[in-house]
Amino acid sequence: MDSNPGIAMRLTIKGIQAKFSSVKDVSTETLAKWFQDGEEKKHHTVLMYVILDLTFDLHVILLKDCREPAEFEVSHLEGAKRIDWETADPQELLDTLPSVSDKDVQVYNLEGSIFKWANEGRPMVTSSGQKTRLCHPFSAVWGKLLKSELRSKGLSESQG
Repeated sequence: MDSNPGIAMRLTIKGIQAKFSSVKDVSTETLAKWFQDGEEKKHHTVLMYVILDLTFDLHVILLKDCREPAEFEVSHLEGAKRIDWETADPQELLDTLPSVSDKDVQVYNLEGSIFKWANEGRPMVTSSGQKTRLCHPFSAVWGKLLKSELRSKGLSESQG
């Protein structure tokens, strides 16, 4: 796994961390380790990719992807469920979580998002469950954070 991101990715990560300083990050390496180690022993939810950490005994990793439907269709982390981050009803998100009314929820953002995950060659699937290496670039500008061979086709370079 190539976990040494380029300067553009490092600057983007720092910018997102500065803008959303109240949200903790989890590295792609840590998330992959949670999967590998069967860290379903802790309850984590990833929201595009953001992880809600519920510390209790029901131990499962929940992946929540809040990218656009077209992006999710091209690829996402296996087991992820797409949610609309612009929903007017925060209860909709809460309804996707297990019943844990007396537990604290901590939110984590996946550092570098799916772009860093894809660049490192980590596993992804399409909406039909097929393994893929391709990732939706979102726009021509954001797509520059992806290795060129990983960008899904069909997005005009003039977009974004």
